[in-house]
Amino acid sequence: MAFWTLYAGNQNQQKQEISNRLTTAKTVFTELFSSRIEYLAAFAETVSKDYGIKQVFNEDQRSLLVALNNHRKRINADLAMTVSAEGVINAQLVSAEEDDGGRKVRRGDEVGAEFRYPGWLKNPERGHLYAIGKNVYQLSLSPVKVGAKTIGWVVFGFQVDGRLATEFMTITGLETDFIVEGDAGWWLVASSSPTADVKFSGSIINGDPVDDQYIVVGHQISEDQHLRFGVAMYGLRANFVEVLQEQWWKLLILAVGTLVLSLAGAYWISASITRPVKRLVQQAKIVASGDYNQTIKLDDQSELGQLADEINLMQDAVLSREQALSHRANHDPLTDLPNRNFLKIILDSLCGQEEAFGVIQLNLSRLKDVNDTLGHQVGDYVIQALADRLRSVQGFQLVCHLGLMNSWY
Repeated sequence: MAFWTLYAGNQNQQKQEISNRLTTAKTVFTELFSSRIEYLAAFAETVSKDYGIKQVFNEDQRSLLVALNNHRKRINADLAMTVSAEGVINAQLVSAEEDDGGRKVRRGDEVGAEFRYPGWLKNPERGHLYAIGKNVYQLSLSPVKVGAKTIGWVVFGFQVDGRLATEFMTITGLETDFIVEGDAGWWLVASSSPTADVKFSGSIINGDPVDDQYIVVGHQISEDQHLRFGVAMYGLRANFVEVLQEQWWKLLILAVGTLVLSLAGAYWISASITRPVKRLVQQAKIVASGDYNQTIKLDDQSELGQLADEINLMQDAVLSREQALSHRANHDPLTDLPNRNFLKIILDSLCGQEEAFGVIQLNLSRLKDVNDTLGHQVGDYVIQALADRLRSVQGFQLVCHLGLMNSWY
Protein backbone atom coordinates (compact mmCIF):
# COMPACT_ATOMS: atom_id res chain seq x y z
CA MET A 1 0.00 0.00 0.00
CA ALA A 2 2.80 2.39 0.88
CA PHE A 3 4.58 1.52 -2.38
CA TRP A 4 1.42 2.25 -4.35
CA THR A 5 0.99 5.56 -2.53
CA LEU A 6 4.56 6.57 -3.38
CA TYR A 7 4.14 5.44 -6.96
CA ALA A 8 0.85 7.32 -7.35
CA GLY A 9 2.37 10.41 -5.79
CA ASN A 10 5.32 10.23 -8.19
CA GLN A 11 2.99 9.84 -11.16
CA ASN A 12 0.89 12.80 -10.06
CA GLN A 13 4.00 14.86 -9.63
CA GLN A 14 5.15 13.93 -13.12
CA LYS A 15 1.77 14.86 -14.56
CA GLN A 16 1.84 18.16 -12.72
CA GLU A 17 5.37 18.91 -13.92
CA ILE A 18 4.43 18.04 -17.48
CA SER A 19 1.32 20.23 -17.28
CA ASN A 20 3.39 23.11 -15.88
CA ARG A 21 6.00 22.59 -18.57
CA LEU A 22 3.45 22.77 -21.34
CA THR A 23 1.66 25.76 -19.81
CA THR A 24 4.98 27.58 -19.45
CA ALA A 25 5.94 26.76 -23.02
CA LYS A 26 2.66 28.17 -24.31
CA THR A 27 3.04 31.28 -22.16
CA VAL A 28 6.61 31.81 -23.37
CA PHE A 29 5.47 31.52 -26.96
CA THR A 30 2.63 34.00 -26.46
CA GLU A 31 4.83 36.52 -24.67
CA LEU A 32 7.77 36.37 -27.09
CA PHE A 33 5.56 36.34 -30.15
CA SER A 34 3.63 39.35 -28.84
CA SER A 35 6.83 41.19 -27.85
CA ARG A 36 8.05 40.97 -31.45
CA ILE A 37 4.86 42.65 -32.59
CA GLU A 38 5.17 45.38 -29.95
CA TYR A 39 8.77 46.00 -30.99
CA LEU A 40 7.82 46.20 -34.65
CA ALA A 41 4.89 48.54 -33.89
CA ALA A 42 7.07 50.91 -31.87
CA PHE A 43 9.77 50.93 -34.54
CA ALA A 44 7.32 51.45 -37.42
CA GLU A 45 5.75 54.37 -35.57
CA THR A 46 9.18 55.92 -35.05
CA VAL A 47 10.16 55.53 -38.70
CA SER A 48 6.84 56.99 -39.87
CA LYS A 49 7.78 60.24 -38.12
CA ASP A 50 11.23 60.41 -39.72
CA TYR A 51 11.63 63.47 -41.92
CA GLY A 52 13.91 61.63 -44.35
CA ILE A 53 11.24 59.04 -45.13
CA LYS A 54 8.60 61.73 -45.61
CA GLN A 55 10.89 63.68 -47.94
CA VAL A 56 11.50 60.79 -50.36
CA PHE A 57 8.20 58.94 -49.88
CA ASN A 58 6.77 60.09 -53.20
CA GLU A 59 10.12 60.71 -54.92
CA ASP A 60 12.14 58.26 -57.01
CA GLN A 61 11.97 54.66 -55.85
CA ARG A 62 15.74 54.28 -55.51
CA SER A 63 15.98 57.00 -52.85
CA LEU A 64 12.99 55.51 -51.03
CA LEU A 65 14.55 52.02 -51.07
CA VAL A 66 17.85 53.36 -49.73
CA ALA A 67 16.10 55.18 -46.87
CA LEU A 68 13.89 52.16 -46.17
CA ASN A 69 16.88 49.81 -46.09
CA ASN A 70 18.78 52.07 -43.70
CA HIS A 71 15.90 51.83 -41.25
CA ARG A 72 15.46 48.08 -41.88
CA LYS A 73 19.07 47.38 -40.92
CA ARG A 74 18.59 49.08 -37.54
CA ILE A 75 16.43 46.15 -36.31
CA ASN A 76 17.52 43.58 -38.93
CA ALA A 77 13.95 43.31 -40.21
CA ASP A 78 13.21 40.62 -42.80
CA LEU A 79 10.51 42.64 -44.55
CA ALA A 80 10.27 46.38 -45.14
CA MET A 81 7.89 48.15 -47.47
CA THR A 82 5.87 51.26 -48.03
CA VAL A 83 2.29 51.56 -49.20
CA SER A 84 1.07 54.69 -50.94
CA ALA A 85 -2.06 56.61 -50.00
CA GLU A 86 -3.80 54.84 -52.89
CA GLY A 87 -3.03 51.42 -51.38
CA VAL A 88 -0.24 50.48 -53.80
CA ILE A 89 3.06 48.96 -52.64
CA ASN A 90 5.63 51.45 -53.94
CA ALA A 91 8.71 49.94 -52.27
CA GLN A 92 9.50 46.52 -50.83
CA LEU A 93 12.64 44.86 -49.47
CA VAL A 94 12.82 41.18 -48.49
CA SER A 95 15.66 39.49 -46.61
CA ALA A 96 15.87 35.93 -47.92
CA GLU A 97 18.06 33.01 -46.85
CA GLU A 98 20.68 31.90 -49.35
CA ASP A 99 21.87 28.36 -50.05
CA ASP A 100 25.03 28.93 -48.02
CA GLY A 101 22.99 29.84 -44.93
CA GLY A 102 23.51 33.58 -45.23
CA ARG A 103 20.83 36.16 -45.93
CA LYS A 104 20.55 38.59 -48.83
CA VAL A 105 18.30 41.60 -49.19
CA ARG A 106 16.48 41.89 -52.49
CA ARG A 107 13.72 43.97 -54.02
CA GLY A 108 10.31 42.42 -53.36
CA ASP A 109 8.11 41.07 -56.15
CA GLU A 110 5.02 42.95 -54.94
CA VAL A 111 6.24 46.41 -55.91
CA GLY A 112 3.55 48.12 -57.95
CA ALA A 113 0.83 45.72 -56.80
CA GLU A 114 -2.11 46.70 -54.65
CA PHE A 115 -1.77 45.92 -50.96
CA ARG A 116 -3.81 42.78 -50.39
CA TYR A 117 -5.43 43.83 -47.13
CA PRO A 118 -6.55 47.46 -47.42
CA GLY A 119 -8.56 47.09 -44.22
CA TRP A 120 -5.30 46.82 -42.27
CA LEU A 121 -4.31 50.32 -43.31
CA LYS A 122 -7.00 51.81 -41.10
CA ASN A 123 -7.07 49.02 -38.52
CA PRO A 124 -5.80 50.13 -35.10
CA GLU A 125 -4.37 46.65 -34.40
CA ARG A 126 -0.61 46.75 -33.87
CA GLY A 127 0.33 43.47 -35.54
CA HIS A 128 -0.64 41.19 -38.41
CA LEU A 129 0.50 38.02 -40.17
CA TYR A 130 1.42 38.38 -43.83
CA ALA A 131 2.29 35.62 -46.29
CA ILE A 132 4.52 36.03 -49.32
CA GLY A 133 4.62 32.72 -51.12
CA LYS A 134 5.44 30.06 -48.52
CA ASN A 135 6.97 32.58 -46.12
CA VAL A 136 5.04 34.13 -43.23
CA TYR A 137 5.91 37.43 -41.57
CA GLN A 138 4.87 39.20 -38.42
CA LEU A 139 4.46 42.80 -39.42
CA SER A 140 3.24 46.14 -38.18
CA LEU A 141 2.09 49.20 -40.08
CA SER A 142 2.20 52.87 -39.19
CA PRO A 143 0.77 55.81 -41.17
CA VAL A 144 3.14 58.44 -42.57
CA LYS A 145 1.55 61.86 -42.11
CA VAL A 146 2.41 65.34 -43.29
CA GLY A 147 0.32 67.56 -41.10
CA ALA A 148 -3.10 65.94 -40.92
CA LYS A 149 -2.74 64.27 -44.33
CA THR A 150 -1.75 60.59 -44.60
CA ILE A 151 0.62 60.16 -47.54
CA GLY A 152 1.08 56.42 -47.02
CA TRP A 153 2.22 53.70 -44.61
CA VAL A 154 5.51 52.12 -43.62
CA VAL A 155 5.61 48.41 -42.89
CA PHE A 156 8.27 46.34 -41.11
CA GLY A 157 8.19 42.63 -40.43
CA PHE A 158 10.08 39.68 -38.95
CA GLN A 159 9.94 36.34 -40.74
CA VAL A 160 8.55 33.32 -38.91
CA ASP A 161 11.31 30.87 -39.80
CA GLY A 162 13.71 28.28 -38.46
CA ARG A 163 15.59 30.86 -36.43
CA LEU A 164 12.48 31.60 -34.38
CA ALA A 165 11.57 27.92 -34.07
CA THR A 166 15.07 27.11 -32.82
CA GLU A 167 14.89 29.99 -30.34
CA PHE A 168 11.64 28.66 -28.87
CA MET A 169 13.05 25.14 -28.75
CA THR A 170 16.13 26.39 -26.87
CA ILE A 171 13.96 28.20 -24.31
CA THR A 172 11.26 25.57 -23.80
CA GLY A 173 13.15 22.35 -24.54
CA LEU A 174 10.34 21.32 -26.91
CA GLU A 175 10.57 20.89 -30.66
CA THR A 176 8.70 23.73 -32.34
CA ASP A 177 6.83 23.68 -35.66
CA PHE A 178 5.13 26.65 -37.32
CA ILE A 179 2.42 25.63 -39.76
CA VAL A 180 -0.21 27.36 -41.88
CA GLU A 181 -3.46 25.89 -43.13
CA GLY A 182 -4.08 26.23 -46.85
CA ASP A 183 -6.61 24.85 -49.26
CA ALA A 184 -4.83 21.48 -49.25
CA GLY A 185 -4.47 21.32 -45.47
CA TRP A 186 -1.64 22.30 -43.19
CA TRP A 187 1.79 23.11 -44.63
CA LEU A 188 5.05 23.57 -42.77
CA VAL A 189 6.47 27.08 -42.51
CA ALA A 190 9.43 26.42 -40.23
CA SER A 191 10.59 23.88 -37.67
CA SER A 192 13.36 23.27 -35.17
CA SER A 193 13.35 19.58 -36.13
CA PRO A 194 14.72 18.26 -39.45
CA THR A 195 12.17 15.39 -39.29
CA ALA A 196 9.08 17.49 -38.65
CA ASP A 197 5.77 15.90 -39.67
CA VAL A 198 3.19 18.51 -40.66
CA LYS A 199 0.30 16.06 -40.14
CA PHE A 200 1.44 15.40 -36.59
CA SER A 201 1.77 19.14 -35.93
CA GLY A 202 -1.66 19.78 -37.45
CA SER A 203 -3.19 17.19 -35.13
CA ILE A 204 -1.61 18.95 -32.14
CA ILE A 205 -3.06 22.32 -33.13
CA ASN A 206 -6.48 20.84 -33.90
CA GLY A 207 -6.53 19.13 -30.51
CA ASP A 208 -6.69 15.63 -31.97
CA PRO A 209 -5.42 12.68 -29.88
CA VAL A 210 -1.72 11.92 -30.32
CA ASP A 211 0.56 9.10 -29.20
CA ASP A 212 0.99 9.00 -25.41
CA GLN A 213 4.75 8.82 -25.80
CA TYR A 214 4.71 12.57 -26.60
CA ILE A 215 3.93 15.59 -24.51
CA VAL A 216 2.41 18.22 -26.74
CA VAL A 217 0.92 21.70 -26.69
CA GLY A 218 -0.53 23.64 -29.59
CA HIS A 219 -1.52 27.25 -30.06
CA GLN A 220 -3.47 28.64 -32.97
CA ILE A 221 -3.39 32.25 -34.12
CA SER A 222 -6.29 33.09 -36.41
CA GLU A 223 -6.12 36.47 -38.14
CA ASP A 224 -9.55 37.12 -39.58
CA GLN A 225 -10.03 34.77 -42.50
CA HIS A 226 -6.74 35.69 -44.15
CA LEU A 227 -4.34 33.25 -42.54
CA ARG A 228 -4.77 30.35 -40.12
CA PHE A 229 -1.43 30.08 -38.39
CA GLY A 230 -0.40 27.77 -35.58
CA VAL A 231 2.54 26.56 -33.52
CA ALA A 232 3.00 23.00 -32.28
CA MET A 233 5.49 22.23 -29.51
CA TYR A 234 6.24 18.64 -28.53
CA GLY A 235 8.79 16.28 -27.00
CA LEU A 236 9.18 12.67 -25.94
CA ARG A 237 7.62 11.98 -22.55
CA ALA A 238 10.38 9.50 -21.63
CA ASN A 239 13.08 12.10 -22.20
CA PHE A 240 11.27 14.63 -20.06
CA VAL A 241 10.66 12.20 -17.18
CA GLU A 242 14.29 11.07 -17.30
CA VAL A 243 15.48 14.64 -17.17
CA LEU A 244 13.17 15.33 -14.21
CA GLN A 245 14.62 12.42 -12.28
CA GLU A 246 18.24 13.25 -13.10
CA GLN A 247 17.98 16.96 -12.49
CA TRP A 248 15.93 16.97 -9.30
CA TRP A 249 18.95 17.45 -7.05
CA LYS A 250 20.60 19.72 -9.58
CA LEU A 251 17.54 21.92 -9.62
CA LEU A 252 17.43 21.98 -5.83
CA ILE A 253 21.10 22.98 -5.62
CA LEU A 254 20.57 25.54 -8.35
CA ALA A 255 17.55 26.97 -6.50
CA VAL A 256 19.51 27.25 -3.26
CA GLY A 257 22.46 28.81 -5.06
CA THR A 258 20.18 31.21 -6.88
CA LEU A 259 18.54 32.20 -3.60
CA VAL A 260 21.92 32.87 -2.00
CA LEU A 261 23.12 34.85 -5.00
CA SER A 262 19.84 36.75 -5.12
CA LEU A 263 20.11 37.69 -1.45
CA ALA A 264 23.72 38.72 -1.91
CA GLY A 265 22.85 40.68 -5.03
CA ALA A 266 19.91 42.31 -3.30
CA TYR A 267 22.15 43.30 -0.38
CA TRP A 268 24.80 44.68 -2.73
CA ILE A 269 22.24 46.61 -4.78
CA SER A 270 20.58 47.93 -1.64
CA ALA A 271 23.93 49.04 -0.22
CA SER A 272 25.00 50.63 -3.51
CA ILE A 273 21.78 52.64 -3.57
CA THR A 274 21.38 53.53 0.11
CA ARG A 275 24.96 54.80 0.55
CA PRO A 276 24.71 57.56 -2.07
CA VAL A 277 21.13 58.29 -1.00
CA LYS A 278 22.30 58.82 2.59
CA ARG A 279 25.04 61.12 1.35
CA LEU A 280 22.51 63.10 -0.64
CA VAL A 281 20.23 63.39 2.41
CA GLN A 282 23.14 64.53 4.56
CA GLN A 283 24.13 67.12 1.96
CA ALA A 284 20.55 68.39 1.80
CA LYS A 285 20.61 68.88 5.57
CA ILE A 286 23.91 70.74 5.33
CA VAL A 287 22.47 73.07 2.69
CA ALA A 288 19.35 73.58 4.80
CA SER A 289 21.52 74.65 7.72
CA GLY A 290 23.04 77.44 5.61
CA ASP A 291 26.47 75.89 4.95
CA TYR A 292 27.18 76.23 1.23
CA ASN A 293 30.92 75.51 1.30
CA GLN A 294 30.65 71.73 1.26
CA THR A 295 29.88 69.92 -1.99
CA ILE A 296 29.07 66.30 -2.71
CA LYS A 297 30.87 64.20 -5.29
CA LEU A 298 29.63 60.81 -6.46
CA ASP A 299 31.58 58.74 -8.97
CA ASP A 300 28.31 57.53 -10.43
CA GLN A 301 26.96 58.01 -13.94
CA SER A 302 23.44 56.95 -12.99
CA GLU A 303 20.52 59.12 -11.94
CA LEU A 304 22.00 59.40 -8.42
CA GLY A 305 25.18 60.94 -9.81
CA GLN A 306 23.13 63.37 -11.86
CA LEU A 307 21.09 64.23 -8.76
CA ALA A 308 24.30 64.97 -6.83
CA ASP A 309 25.46 67.30 -9.62
CA GLU A 310 22.09 69.06 -9.58
CA ILE A 311 22.29 69.52 -5.80
CA ASN A 312 25.73 71.09 -6.18
CA LEU A 313 24.43 73.41 -8.89
CA MET A 314 21.42 74.31 -6.74
CA GLN A 315 23.75 75.00 -3.80
CA ASP A 316 25.89 77.34 -5.93
CA ALA A 317 22.79 79.10 -7.22
CA VAL A 318 21.40 79.59 -3.70
CA LEU A 319 24.77 80.91 -2.50
CA SER A 320 24.95 83.35 -5.41
CA ARG A 321 21.43 84.61 -4.75
CA GLU A 322 22.08 85.01 -1.03
CA GLN A 323 25.30 86.91 -1.73
CA ALA A 324 23.46 89.16 -4.16
CA LEU A 325 20.66 89.80 -1.64
CA SER A 326 23.17 90.48 1.14
CA HIS A 327 25.04 92.90 -1.10
CA ARG A 328 21.83 94.73 -1.98
CA ALA A 329 20.82 94.93 1.68
CA ASN A 330 24.14 96.44 2.75
CA HIS A 331 25.07 98.66 -0.22
CA ASP A 332 23.67 101.78 -1.79
CA PRO A 333 22.33 101.00 -5.30
CA LEU A 334 23.50 104.32 -6.78
CA THR A 335 27.13 104.37 -5.64
CA ASP A 336 27.60 100.71 -4.66
CA LEU A 337 29.08 101.98 -1.38
CA PRO A 338 28.18 100.40 1.97
CA ASN A 339 24.93 101.83 3.34
CA ARG A 340 23.52 102.64 6.80
CA ASN A 341 22.96 98.93 7.64
CA PHE A 342 26.56 98.03 6.91
CA LEU A 343 27.86 101.07 8.83
CA LYS A 344 25.83 100.08 11.88
CA ILE A 345 27.33 96.59 11.81
CA ILE A 346 30.86 98.00 11.56
CA LEU A 347 30.28 100.57 14.33
CA ASP A 348 28.85 97.91 16.65
CA SER A 349 31.95 95.83 16.03
CA LEU A 350 34.36 98.73 16.56
CA CYS A 351 32.59 99.84 19.75
CA GLY A 352 33.23 96.43 21.22
CA GLN A 353 36.96 96.91 20.78
CA GLU A 354 39.30 98.98 22.98
CA GLU A 355 41.00 100.75 20.06
CA ALA A 356 40.09 104.34 19.22
CA PHE A 357 38.60 105.24 15.87
CA GLY A 358 37.20 108.31 14.18
CA VAL A 359 34.06 108.99 12.17
CA ILE A 360 33.71 111.83 9.68
CA GLN A 361 30.27 112.82 8.37
CA LEU A 362 30.03 114.75 5.12
CA ASN A 363 26.90 116.22 3.57
CA LEU A 364 26.58 117.26 -0.06
CA SER A 365 25.07 120.76 -0.07
CA ARG A 366 22.79 122.32 -2.67
CA LEU A 367 22.18 118.98 -4.37
CA LYS A 368 18.50 119.89 -4.58
CA ASP A 369 19.42 122.96 -6.67
CA VAL A 370 21.36 120.72 -9.05
CA ASN A 371 18.42 118.35 -9.38
CA ASP A 372 15.96 121.22 -9.95
CA THR A 373 18.08 123.04 -12.52
CA LEU A 374 20.01 120.30 -14.33
CA GLY A 375 17.87 117.25 -13.58
CA HIS A 376 18.13 114.21 -11.34
CA GLN A 377 20.38 112.38 -13.77
CA VAL A 378 23.06 115.05 -13.32
CA GLY A 379 22.45 114.98 -9.57
CA ASP A 380 23.04 111.24 -9.55
CA TYR A 381 26.21 111.76 -11.57
CA VAL A 382 27.45 114.32 -8.98
CA ILE A 383 26.83 111.79 -6.19
CA GLN A 384 28.67 109.03 -8.10
CA ALA A 385 31.59 111.35 -8.87
CA LEU A 386 31.90 112.28 -5.20
CA ALA A 387 31.80 108.60 -4.25
CA ASP A 388 34.65 107.83 -6.65
CA ARG A 389 36.75 110.68 -5.21
CA LEU A 390 36.15 109.62 -1.62
CA ARG A 391 37.17 106.06 -2.48
CA SER A 392 40.51 107.36 -3.73
CA VAL A 393 41.27 109.35 -0.57
CA GLN A 394 44.14 107.75 1.32
CA GLY A 395 43.54 107.04 4.97
CA PHE A 396 39.82 106.22 4.83
CA GLN A 397 39.28 102.60 5.84
CA LEU A 398 35.58 102.70 4.99
CA VAL A 399 33.41 105.06 2.94
CA CYS A 400 29.62 104.73 3.30
CA HIS A 401 26.72 106.49 1.67
CA LEU A 402 23.75 106.79 4.00
CA GLY A 403 21.43 108.09 1.33
CA LEU A 404 19.43 110.28 3.71
CA MET A 405 20.27 113.94 3.03
CA ASN A 406 23.24 112.53 1.06
CA SER A 407 25.30 112.03 4.17
CA TRP A 408 28.72 110.39 3.92
CA TYR A 409 30.82 108.67 6.58
